[in-house]
Amino acid sequence: MGKQIRFFITQKDIDKLVEMIYLNDGIVINFDGQELRKEELMYLGDYDFCQNRFGYNQFLVTNHELTLSYQSFNDRKRINQFESEVIVFSLCTPHSQKIIDTSPVDNNFKKGGFIIFDDSDEYHRQLDELMKNPKYIDNPNYIKNGFEHGRFWYEPNYYDERGLKISKSKKLDALFINLSKFIKKNYRLTKDKFAYIGPDAYEKYQEGVFVPSSGRNVIKVD
Repeated sequence: MGKQIRFFITQKDIDKLVEMIYLNDGIVINFDGQELRKEELMYLGDYDFCQNRFGYNQFLVTNHELTLSYQSFNDRKRINQFESEVIVFSLCTPHSQKIIDTSPVDNNFKKGGFIIFDDSDEYHRQLDELMKNPKYIDNPNYIKNGFEHGRFWYEPNYYDERGLKISKSKKLDALFINLSKFIKKNYRLTKDKFAYIGPDAYEKYQEGVFVPSSGRNVIKVD
C-alpha cells in the first residue's frame, strides 16, 4: 500500500519544503539518480519548465546514506522507485482545461459542485463536447486556475526475486515522518481531509488564482 501525504503547493511552498528536506539531511534527485542543482529547484513549481527539462513532474527524495536501485529502460539506467530507498515527490499539475464549474446551473449534476463522474446523459454530452474542444465551457464560471494535487509517497517494503520481504531503512521512514509533521503543522487540511494546502497556495486560493482540485471535483478549503 505504501505511505503518502497529499498536498497542494506553489513554488513558494516548494521552496520551504525543499529547505525542510535538506534540514533533514535529504536531497532531491531525478529518476536518473542525479541530484538537482539549486537553480533547478527554484523552478519545480513551473510545470512547463519541468516537462521541458525533465519530461515529467515527479522527483525523488533520499539522502546520501540510503540505498538506490536501478533498472534499465531502452539502455538507460533509471531509479527503481519500489526497491530504492526514496520518497516519490509529485508536484501539483495544472488541470484547468478539464474542469467545468456547474454550480450556477443544475445540468443533472449536484448543485454547487463540479463535474461528477456518474452515468447521466448530460455528463456524457458535456464530456463529448470537452473532448472535441478542450476549451469548451458550459458557463462563464469555468475554472481557469485548477491544479491537481501533489504528494510524498513511498513503499516501506518490497519483495526480492526469491519472494522474500525486504524492509527499507528506518532513516527513510524518519525522513517521511519529519516531512509529514512539517506539512501537518504548517499547512491547512482541506474540508474533506483529502489533502493539505500550503500557506502560499492558500493565499492564492483566496485570490482565485489557484484552485485545488482532484479529477473533476474542486477541493473545498476552510
